[in-house]
Amino acid sequence: MTIPANPGRWHARAAFLIASLIALQISHAEVKLPSVIGDHMVLQSAIRAPIWGTASPGETVRVTVSWSKKDYTARADERGAWMVKVQTPSPGGPYGMTIAGENRIEIQDVLIGEVWVCSGQSNMEMPLGVFGGWRSGILDSAREIEQAAYPKIRLFQVAQTMAPGPKGDCPGKWAECTPASVSPFSAVGYFFGRDLHKKLHVPVGMIESAWGGTRVEAWTSREKIIESGVEKDDLELLEAELSNPDSLKRVNAARWSAWMLSIDTLAGIPKDDSTFLPGPGDTVWKTIQLPQRIDNFGLEKFDGIIWFVRSFAVPDTFLSRELTLDLGPIDDYDVTWINDREVGRTYREFSSWVTRRHYTVPPGIIRRGLNTIAIRVQDVAGLGGLWGRAGELRLWFGDTANALALAGEWRYRTGIDAAHLPPFPEEQNLHPNRATILFNGMISPLIPYGIRGAIWYQGESNAPDPASYRKLFPAMIKDWRTRWNLGDFPFYYVQIAPYKYGPESDAAGLREAQRMTLSVRNTGMVVTSDIGNVDDIHPKNKQEVSRRLLLWALAKTYGKKGITFSGPLYRSMKVRGEAIRIYLDHVDGGLVAHGDTLREFTVAGEDRKFHEAAARIDGGSVLVSSPEVPNPVAVRFGYTNTSEPNLFNKRGLPASPFRTDNW
Repeated sequence: MTIPANPGRWHARAAFLIASLIALQISHAEVKLPSVIGDHMVLQSAIRAPIWGTASPGETVRVTVSWSKKDYTARADERGAWMVKVQTPSPGGPYGMTIAGENRIEIQDVLIGEVWVCSGQSNMEMPLGVFGGWRSGILDSAREIEQAAYPKIRLFQVAQTMAPGPKGDCPGKWAECTPASVSPFSAVGYFFGRDLHKKLHVPVGMIESAWGGTRVEAWTSREKIIESGVEKDDLELLEAELSNPDSLKRVNAARWSAWMLSIDTLAGIPKDDSTFLPGPGDTVWKTIQLPQRIDNFGLEKFDGIIWFVRSFAVPDTFLSRELTLDLGPIDDYDVTWINDREVGRTYREFSSWVTRRHYTVPPGIIRRGLNTIAIRVQDVAGLGGLWGRAGELRLWFGDTANALALAGEWRYRTGIDAAHLPPFPEEQNLHPNRATILFNGMISPLIPYGIRGAIWYQGESNAPDPASYRKLFPAMIKDWRTRWNLGDFPFYYVQIAPYKYGPESDAAGLREAQRMTLSVRNTGMVVTSDIGNVDDIHPKNKQEVSRRLLLWALAKTYGKKGITFSGPLYRSMKVRGEAIRIYLDHVDGGLVAHGDTLREFTVAGEDRKFHEAAARIDGGSVLVSSPEVPNPVAVRFGYTNTSEPNLFNKRGLPASPFRTDNW
């Protein structure tokens, strides 16, 4: 290729030609709508609801709505963008809408009612039915799905999408709430919408935009990240990396190859049939029934390498065939061998702990007689192990009717502790936890669709850094409100539940950051300390979570009287001799202990050493003391990762954990 004498001029001319080509394409563009505007949608009642899309630059677009027979017109700008705001009536429908320009679009079955966005990480993403290839196990899910026939409830599920810059559209479509459509939908979002529909007797639209394992900064815009100063370095690094994606892919691949080679070197690979099989009198290898979590057999505090092995024989029909090995989901990573030949490994997937393993076994690996399968599992944090259903452990060909079951008795032993393994490579790319990535791909396309408010369930992934969450979470709320331009719309969220987080996490501090976010106007927080599961980061009782979110909405958004919407919240303290009196808000009807005595209170003196304390209810306050702290200065309540305190108001809502110090 010949380089022009004036490369700057050449680049300018190329840019002009490209822009001209794009303009030529747009000049003949049909009227198009974002996916969130379409058949079966619910429009927020009694507002000027935005309807927008693209068309040829300068083209006049006419929107006609059947409820008022009124026409609204707009002229597409130089980019082809246009918008009108249609006045919506009181709840009702179905109605129709026509959008006409060079082409004509008929939108049918439009309802007018209440629209809410539900967003967050896996506890919001968890559907009634299948979740990441496995059943989420929501309480009474089969019955709930069977009964989920509500023609006046509509569901819109945003496809999980990452983007380096704000997108104007996203994959998705509105669907009437039926057993089929609700199965993959957020359980929290569905229960909230269902119960709101029952209480208000109006149509309800729920928009789910959620992704498991994600951090709050991923849901925040570029401008707000820069303004907050938190994660700004990561954002700048991401933008620099994305400017050369091919080079980035090569660098990432090299980093991961080097890292996996180091793990293979340290943790070992099978070299012959007997490498990892227990010999006579062996006491290192122990027997286990798979599938199950490693916490179930005494390894709840172990993170690192664990080996699982078993021998099996196959029918002659399996010989000389290509087979499929299914292992179900493995928490977190694995390499799998059969007869010393590697048949698969799963390491780089973001949600590998819920990824079902399907490995191809080439002809010639399986032999007549005994065969050996060895699985090297790397548990990063949490529960670990092969944890799917028994039927998912199998070897088969053709179809699963020919499957050889592999569930049952295996042997296992621990390998290298995580502390002695090399850290994960710094993989820089479009990763769902990078700052702005999910705002760009999954929130921006929804704006400015008319909504009443948002519900949010997230925070677990930010538990290692509560200090940053104090800034980022309020910043994200304000960011969404600014961009939607609907004022301080209601934003109700769930405080994370007790769970056996690893030592690097400070879930108590994260809950505190969530409680502090109540200072943001028109927010509300649901406490879940009594309905969590310290052994499962995904508690199953999503019905109660949604009920408590709805209490906030009914009382604060819809003005329903006589509703207790919050559990007790810390207000202030006073030292009373050898005790500290704790004053609380939202003690509606009085305070109660679920159980004989209050628990999870600790108290400290000037030495800042906390001791278990005795606590008793005294009217609308709590007196806290300890004989080991004659001069108390600070109290903490429920302030550990796994705390399950038992202080409630008489309306049955639990008190939020808190601390009076800032140490």
